Amino acid sequence: MTIISQQIIKATRKSHKCAGCGSVVAAGSTMERTNEAMDGRLTSAYWCAICVKFMEGLDPYGLADGFTDMWEYDGYKEFRDAEMRQNDN
Repeated sequence: MTIISQQIIKATRKSHKCAGCGSVVAAGSTMERTNEAMDGRLTSAYWCAICVKFMEGLDPYGLADGFTDMWEYDGYKEFRDAEMRQNDN
């Protein structure tokens, strides 16, 4: 996979499913969008703020091959739960 572009979208026009955790993020939310080339085709992915924050703490070499599910990472559930509680306050 080759990342072609990455950008923070401040207010999405419609809801999107997060490529990391699978949650549906409402329209008007902030998300990160990546455009990628993989296996000869172009794809786009949207990432929720919690997944982006979690990935910032991961070893970049561990992300080089991509992943299929954020929930597979050790500590993600606890990290997400803590972020959700913090956002509720």
